[in-house]
Amino acid sequence: MVYLGADRGHRKTSPWKSKAEWDLVQWLCKCELSQAEINKFLRLEFIHHLDLSFSSAREMYTIIRVSLPQGPPFQHALVVLKDAPDEQHELYFRDIIACSAFLFSNPDYKEVIDYEPEEIFVTDRNGTPTRN
Repeated sequence: MVYLGADRGHRKTSPWKSKAEWDLVQWLCKCELSQAEINKFLRLEFIHHLDLSFSSAREMYTIIRVSLPQGPPFQHALVVLKDAPDEQHELYFRDIIACSAFLFSNPDYKEVIDYEPEEIFVTDRNGTPTRN
């Protein structure tokens, strides 16, 4: 697992106070609760004893947005498809070269990036490996 933080030299879980807080933030971000539901959870009495560095979903997401490394910005383009020449479609994307440079230059990823291609196989009904 990779812990990202703006002050990597200080502690691995920065900007969070501890690994426990980091784990809680990770869970809150992935659990698909609304911000109102996260706020209800954070108001529970036993949560107050954890001495978290945030007291609301808004504060938590602000810390994430401001403190953690940001990748390259999204770009925007209007695209017209040949099959629908009268319709414009919005396309949001990131520059793949800038994304690669961001990932390869970030020391937090040093131990978890694979630099060689890997073939992935699945097995058929007979247990024989086949390419996926």
